[in-house]
Amino acid sequence: MPESKERTPIEREQSARPEIRMEDVEQTAEEPLPREVESWMTKVEKVPTTTVTDQQGQAIMQPSMPPAATIVLPVTRQTFTSGLKKKIEEAGRWLSEYIFRIIKIKDGKVKFKEQ
Repeated sequence: MPESKERTPIEREQSARPEIRMEDVEQTAEEPLPREVESWMTKVEKVPTTTVTDQQGQAIMQPSMPPAATIVLPVTRQTFTSGLKKKIEEAGRWLSEYIFRIIKIKDGKVKFKEQ
């Protein structure tokens, strides 16, 4: 059976693309960037870092994030619980539902306002 001389769609696409030569790639890599253009990594490397050391000169490990602060809610516990007993149409109920959502998000690490 004779082979078909017709090109497949992939061969047509490859022949339509311009050929990329290694010399072209090397020329574009050597072009200097404008002074205003800095890569993200360069900016990160320029940020001064301070390391805390002990008497022997060893770096002391620091926590990456400070512990979560306790949130003080703008209502008292009594206002919160009374709001949950109100009808759904009243604003006090919605405020208590919103505060309950905040308590859930912060895993209960909240304090109510002092009376």
